Amino acid sequence: MAMIKCAECGKEFSDRANACPNCGCPIEYQAEKSIGGEYHAADKLAPSVIVEHLTIAKELESERYTLQLAIAKIQSKINTLGYYNQFTPPKSVSVKKFFITALITLAILIPIYLVIDSPIFVSYLSNLTSNSYDTIDFMNNSVQIKIAISIIGPLCILAFTILNGSISAMRANSKYKNAVQQYNNLVNNDTARVNNENIQKQQLKQQINDMQDKINNISETLNQLYSLDIIHPKYRNMITVIRLLEYFDSGRCTALTGTGGAYNKYEKEIRQDTIISKLDTAINCLYQIRDTQYMLYESLEDCLDELGAITTQNDKLISTNQDISQNSAIAAYNSKIAASNTDALVFIEAYKGANGL
Repeated sequence: MAMIKCAECGKEFSDRANACPNCGCPIEYQAEKSIGGEYHAADKLAPSVIVEHLTIAKELESERYTLQLAIAKIQSKINTLGYYNQFTPPKSVSVKKFFITALITLAILIPIYLVIDSPIFVSYLSNLTSNSYDTIDFMNNSVQIKIAISIIGPLCILAFTILNGSISAMRANSKYKNAVQQYNNLVNNDTARVNNENIQKQQLKQQINDMQDKINNISETLNQLYSLDIIHPKYRNMITVIRLLEYFDSGRCTALTGTGGAYNKYEKEIRQDTIISKLDTAINCLYQIRDTQYMLYESLEDCLDELGAITTQNDKLISTNQDISQNSAIAAYNSKIAASNTDALVFIEAYKGANGL
């Protein structure tokens, strides 16, 4: 019989024992320690405890990630609010309309006047209005008609031109006044919209601040949870935690370390590129990971669903000029976060109590 030194507590015990009688460290991990392996205290735990720890970490990591996505989405929305639209004010064209119409009228009436004032037409009118064939009488009649046309014609042209131009100008001015009214309504409505959006921007910024506080609280709870050293620091992130949990949940692993442990299995999959280890990559190719990382797929789907509920209700409240702080989706999600945080703290205290920490 030989004595060996426990790799965990340093006490000596018989190599025929199954575990260190002082701390319970399994005998197989003493051999791993002697050849450079490292015993992890979590391997003394029942798989159910590891699963509970990973499950709580998964929930907290997912909730933190959802809030991070929500903050980015809300910030994008903020960047679109509070900007004035550009409207072109109408221009008065009444004077222009007057002159254009007057010129057109003159262009029509002057040729007519020239025809009427021509000797041929004057003679024709003299014949129509003369009661005798006396040449002198005909000439006198022609002169009178010529004078009448020369006086009345330009006056009629002038009067009709002014009248027609004025009517056109009045119509143009009426359209201008309507256009000004519409322009003022657009500007006033746009100003009211911007004022409302500026209020909404402040509410959204407060929403971001509240979410950041939640993220800080979750991070603090996660730090406390991870400080129990149940899982190695290298694996304390959302994707890895979910993958390790999937190993246990599917029955593929019952321990973290060792040849068939969750750590080795995870490292092997990373080396073989059979799984995605970066969150940004995973979220951008969600359906591609459905078969290989189903639990991560489900978690990200839940994150996106929660995100969709929050942003959709925000958009609805914004479009109806309602108080954004009344977003019931955020209130419900905050309740979920509070429940997860409570579960984590209960687990932490229970674990510390059971292990004398």
